[in-house]
Amino acid sequence: MRARLAPLALLAALASASPLAALDDAAVEEAARSLVGGVEAKVDPGELSRRVGAALEAVDPATLSPEGWAGWRLLEAATILRPDRLREPGRLWPVAPEGPAGREAYEGLLRDWHLLPMDAEDLRGLGREVWDQTRAALEAQAARMAPGRGWKALAREMTEDRPGADEVVALYRREVERAESFVREQGLVTVPAVPCVVELGREEGLYPFARYGSRGFGADYSGTLWATVPEADRPSWEVEELLRGQHRSWVRCVALHEAVPGHHLQRAVEFSAAVPPLWRLVPSTVTVEGWALYAEDLMDRAGYFDGDPEGRLAMLRMRLWRAARVLLDTGLHCFGEDTTSAERFLVEEVGLEPANARAEVRRYLASPTQPASYVLGWRLLSGLRAELAGMDDRAFHDRVLACGSVPLSVSRDLLLGRSPRWN
Repeated sequence: MRARLAPLALLAALASASPLAALDDAAVEEAARSLVGGVEAKVDPGELSRRVGAALEAVDPATLSPEGWAGWRLLEAATILRPDRLREPGRLWPVAPEGPAGREAYEGLLRDWHLLPMDAEDLRGLGREVWDQTRAALEAQAARMAPGRGWKALAREMTEDRPGADEVVALYRREVERAESFVREQGLVTVPAVPCVVELGREEGLYPFARYGSRGFGADYSGTLWATVPEADRPSWEVEELLRGQHRSWVRCVALHEAVPGHHLQRAVEFSAAVPPLWRLVPSTVTVEGWALYAEDLMDRAGYFDGDPEGRLAMLRMRLWRAARVLLDTGLHCFGEDTTSAERFLVEEVGLEPANARAEVRRYLASPTQPASYVLGWRLLSGLRAELAGMDDRAFHDRVLACGSVPLSVSRDLLLGRSPRWN
């Protein structure tokens, strides 16, 4: 999901006022120069954060151009967490310290990165609401499929219908093609002529199922779904756990989330549209992941899972997992929850395999607010769709995607014909 550009190179471009971003505020430029110089000089991260933070205090984001605001936003997020990690290529999302970010930093990201007027308690309340609603929907779906069995028993049975390690990539390819054909047939959204390539991935430590990656701009844009296949030299029991997680109904849902109409469609539109370049490099995960979860719901409403009760059960279980992410993301970073209880919750209440649960919790600790972004963005997009009910589905989806990955409050302003508010 991250652009393939080293943050240090980006910040150097900001500091020199390159064509990438015309920084129209002297304080933003000074903060960029301070961060670049400090990283190059290997200044202590705490001291560097204080220096850049002091420079940013002179910035009034409400007075900035969109490009200047995007530069300010990146700098602000860098100082919240770990400026020393800016030496790592491909890391434009703020990375947490070793352990919880803490409530102050977490709520700073909600406010300054996602432009959301909410705190950790508000977000946790939303997670509980979606959790309760989805649990009820899961039980209702299970009752239709097999009265008296319960959704957990059915979900366990579904893991037996899984591919072998040598079949995972081919299965994802078929499901990506199937979902895209459905989207085109139903006319749900305009699909660019940019194929999503499916390749073998080896990142089970953080991505136990699949992930999407992209590179290039315009005509050079390309996107890849990396389907996770466990290394053969792992213990046999762990390989078996990971493959049970990749059962066929689950892969069907992951494929549409990562490819079309999910991330691949979203990014292919964004990188071919007239979206200011810097906006693309500092995306809000609430917009990015919110769209992909909205896409799952859209496919269900359009009839993609009609006649496929196992697929609908998997889709609802996946939504429950995203609600769990809200609870665990806020719990780990803001409310003192420990990793052992978080892993146990994912296994016992969501039904993840233990190896996958461990990978999930490692990822939650590394990226505060990202795990909660799915549910939060889905609900915000659903609210915006209701607000613009007079617009047909295809037009609404095309216009939302053309806004890029800016915070959804900005997308809302753009769709309503208002000047975007960047603070």
